[in-house]
Amino acid sequence: MKQAIRPFDHVLREINNGRLIDELTDEMTEVISAIRKTGRAGKISVTLALHPRGPSNEQMEIRPSIKGTAPELGRPISLFYVNSDDGLQRDDPLQNPLPGMASVVEATEATGTDNQ
Repeated sequence: MKQAIRPFDHVLREINNGRLIDELTDEMTEVISAIRKTGRAGKISVTLALHPRGPSNEQMEIRPSIKGTAPELGRPISLFYVNSDDGLQRDDPLQNPLPGMASVVEATEATGTDNQ
């Protein structure tokens, strides 16, 4: 007589004595928190590696792994210009400086002050 096949979620609950479900719950909470902070998508992947055991493969070893990908806050960009020596600089090397104007860095270095 053929035995009834157990539903997947029943087996999942028994892996590592239920600790896998606990870990998935914790991972999901962390990913959802990051999604709410960033407004970006995240994901959780569960892999169950199945390995046969026993002389006639009558046992099945299950090795679970969880990978959560939480979204990160975007980092601000910085804009630089490439000069003729292939170096990077803040000022446009093709634009002439305005008379009487100095960059904040130059003004700070000249006066020796930092207004912070």
